Amino acid sequence: MSVGSDSPLLRDWGKYRRPPRRGPPHWVWLLVAISAVAVVGVVVWLSRSSERWRPPSGSPRFVSCTYGGYVDGWCGRLRVAFDPGKLQGPTISLRVTVLPATKKPAAGALFYFEGGPGRAATAAALSVNAYFAQVGRTRDLVMVDQRGTGGSSRLACPDRYVRRADAGAVSGYLRACFAHLDADPRLYTTSVAAEDAETVRRALGYGKIDLYGGSYGATLAQAYMRQYPKSVRSVVLDSGSLPDVRIYDVSARNAERALDAQLARCAAERTCEHAYPHPRRQLDELLVFVPGMMTVVEHAFFQALSASALWTDAAAPERAVYQTCVETRLRSLETWATHCPENYAPLRLTLAAELARMRGAAADDGYQQAMDAARASRFPHIEAIAAELALRNGNVAMRGRAIAAYRAWGAVRKAESL
Repeated sequence: MSVGSDSPLLRDWGKYRRPPRRGPPHWVWLLVAISAVAVVGVVVWLSRSSERWRPPSGSPRFVSCTYGGYVDGWCGRLRVAFDPGKLQGPTISLRVTVLPATKKPAAGALFYFEGGPGRAATAAALSVNAYFAQVGRTRDLVMVDQRGTGGSSRLACPDRYVRRADAGAVSGYLRACFAHLDADPRLYTTSVAAEDAETVRRALGYGKIDLYGGSYGATLAQAYMRQYPKSVRSVVLDSGSLPDVRIYDVSARNAERALDAQLARCAAERTCEHAYPHPRRQLDELLVFVPGMMTVVEHAFFQALSASALWTDAAAPERAVYQTCVETRLRSLETWATHCPENYAPLRLTLAAELARMRGAAADDGYQQAMDAARASRFPHIEAIAAELALRNGNVAMRGRAIAAYRAWGAVRKAESL
């Protein structure tokens, strides 16, 4: 049979041939492989991230918890002896929060001691997470609410305004507070708190730990170092004082000495002396012109606002005390506002409106004046506070202004709560 034959078999040969099998292009297989690796990685990451965190000792049991909606930690409770001298006696429960190291396994732990005294360490979880971000890469960040604070059998005295210049009233208030407490205050001291911290360290299974203490926390850190020196790897004392120094007795004298030293250094340096030729005289003139520094003014303002808030639900005798506090602080603000209305008029007007409310008089116009003055002085926080007070006094039209002012101030969560 020749090639050029007209045979039907040769002529229709292509009809009966199947095309050669060809697989998908190489790039398809590459994409499938990459996707498979990615899926495996995600599965492994999810399985690891969902693992329950355990301390080096394996106990106690912790549960997942979140602070501020974005800081993930592990929270638990640990029972310790209420009286460290009676290990078989009653116990007290301590709240413990751990922010695990991002690198596993952790190289150790940093124990954060809160200041105050009286503030709860776990309430500072957001700040601890931010301030110790680098440390937290390799070490667990541990916070323990000191007994008597936060979630560790918190002790609290009744809310009442007492003039600190009245020694008899302060003494009476403290006696009433101790009588009110359902606990022995002798077991809520710094040395006992140090023993609790050591109990937590041993229970969680950490070796030598790092300590950070700020303000009163530095006092607690020093007590811990003195009692358990072999348990400490390093320590940071921030804004602290020696334990045997009565800081409130010497703080004013020390501040004056520090100021004198700073002014002397300025006078000895030509550039500083040229820029500030008479700082002491200027300071004396300022203290005469404004009978209180800014911190004093703010303290007076917010103390009065606190008193007005407590006045709302207080009994008649206590209402008189709170109202007296507001009236006293308002008189001071009236003096300061006379000398510097741009700074202090918004605060004075806000307190004046609150006092009008407490006296049963119309207060809406006063709140409006306070808001307008605050806006003119570019104090969005005072405008926000005045608007919220007006809202709480029944002026629902002020809700939008309060929200806008809080947002302008940067208090987004507060704005959302309204």
